[in-house]
Amino acid sequence: GLQFVSILFGCLSFIGLPLVFYSLRVKSNQQTEAVQRVNNNVSIHKILKHKIIIIISGFLIAMLIQGVLTSTVSAILEHSYGEKITLFGLAISVTFFSGLLQAVRWAWEPFLGSLFGHWSDGPSGRIPLYIFSLIVSSFAFGMIASDIPLTIWIVIMLIVMIGATSITTLTDALASDIAKTSNIISFLTVYSIAQDVGAALGPFISYMLIEVENGFDYLYWGGSVIFGVLAIGWTKIHLEKKQIFSRSV
Repeated sequence: GLQFVSILFGCLSFIGLPLVFYSLRVKSNQQTEAVQRVNNNVSIHKILKHKIIIIISGFLIAMLIQGVLTSTVSAILEHSYGEKITLFGLAISVTFFSGLLQAVRWAWEPFLGSLFGHWSDGPSGRIPLYIFSLIVSSFAFGMIASDIPLTIWIVIMLIVMIGATSITTLTDALASDIAKTSNIISFLTVYSIAQDVGAALGPFISYMLIEVENGFDYLYWGGSVIFGVLAIGWTKIHLEKKQIFSRSV
């Protein structure tokens, strides 16, 4: 039952706390020299600007992916296709199917996340792949609320979830990179809080908007615009970095 599952996961989370504290204690002693080396070569102003942008990106992405998308998959399926859908000749409830879709994402997350991280370690860096993922998500996210056949909707949803894996992985990687220029624990704490607030705000905004007429359209096409704005912002950052690099060369 629900009580047993809640207690079980609570205990598992509690077991993880000593491991986290042990990891932080070991790593904190290794940060000072690395921070000093990086700060000697990078402008403090640019570091602060980059940190703010990453925190805002983390907040918005968590709001859209962990908040809006995760909390409304079942609701938008029911809104667009009814309480039951027919897939491969089987009639299944939208609640079961939405859970299945999200289970698929969590199943591939460790493997695809690692793959995206490996690609971003290449000579082109993380930002070009990050921008591409944001652009794809911008086009696909709004289409979730469109009146399209179920099979096409499933394909769009899978694209969005793959994009979500890429974006969340690369946002965390970018945050980890910039954290090395200062106190890692304090920056990543602020970054994590921003993500948590975004993830909590997403369902609140979602269920407020879906109560109004055409609420799903506002919600998902609004999210599409946010992804697009982030893509434009990170494109500007990438171009600025390329100009700085070309001048130094």
